Amino acid sequence: MRDQQVTGLRPKIKFDKTAVIIGLVLSALGIAAGIYLPEIRSALRLERPPEVAKRPPIQPAPSPSPTPALAPVVVPRITARTAHDLAGLRRLNKVARLPTVDSGKSLDEIPGSSFCFTDGFSILEGHEPSKMEVLSNAPLSYFEIDKLADSSAWIIGYVGPETRDHLVEGVEQGKDVVFTVYSDNWEHATNVIAFPLEHIKGLRQRLTPLTKSTLEALDFTVK
Repeated sequence: MRDQQVTGLRPKIKFDKTAVIIGLVLSALGIAAGIYLPEIRSALRLERPPEVAKRPPIQPAPSPSPTPALAPVVVPRITARTAHDLAGLRRLNKVARLPTVDSGKSLDEIPGSSFCFTDGFSILEGHEPSKMEVLSNAPLSYFEIDKLADSSAWIIGYVGPETRDHLVEGVEQGKDVVFTVYSDNWEHATNVIAFPLEHIKGLRQRLTPLTKSTLEALDFTVK
């Protein structure tokens, strides 16, 4: 036999194309099916972590509305007028002596811008000031009443310095403070004042005998 030498020749390998295609298809199907298995999806990190329900943001509690401050109750204050002397107070009030022909009439019947006189008894509580009888001349025991041009009436009297300051500064209406006013001046009451007659609540009138004359005192509160 002759020896045969193989020089540079490799044996040919035959592939079955059908088998290869089937294998590839089966591999693809296996991969696709594995993706839908939870274990495989988890291993491949294809599973989304479960969504945690988001909590709504915590709103800060509303601050309590501040309580509105109550407006202070303002009580009207009634003030007196004063002057250096009686003549100055009459000039301030712009009044002249009541004509004699009008003497004896009631206060509401006489003309404005007049000063006249009445007794303390007519000023006591329970009497109607507008109905009081007034005179053009009277003794020192009578109080002067000034009826201004606007028809307001003011009682003229004399008080001590502390009472004058208190009345001029003003007194709250209805305040239970008793003041004393005199029909003429004397050593303890030398300051002349005018006070609105409508705010006089006469409590008591009394005569005050002095060495040379008799004056009338009127105790009152402010209404």
